Amino acid sequence: MSNGSSRITVEAIEVMQLIDVEILYLLKESSQTLYSLRRGLADVFSEMRSFGTIHPHLVKLEYQGLIKGAQKTRPSGDGPNKRPFVLTRRGRSTLDKQVNVLAKTVLKMTSRA
Repeated sequence: MSNGSSRITVEAIEVMQLIDVEILYLLKESSQTLYSLRRGLADVFSEMRSFGTIHPHLVKLEYQGLIKGAQKTRPSGDGPNKRPFVLTRRGRSTLDKQVNVLAKTVLKMTSRA
């Protein structure tokens, strides 16, 4: 693999991790569904992500015990079932650690500029 393709892979991994931190951040205040998380990513982080991008991150975060999904609920009307997710204690701790790492990284980057 050439250096250029390795670099792309590393950047893709970093973006995925940032999306995870953003999702944890949005869940810090209240439970959210896939739909409200998508809206929150757009409103708070100015990132319009597809459901197909967000959903695998929810599955991974739930598997890791960082979030917990409740039973699907049927909203009033004929809308689709919605499954609210909440941040677990482990998720809150992980979020705090990741925010500290990001803050230190930004400080290092700006001090070299």
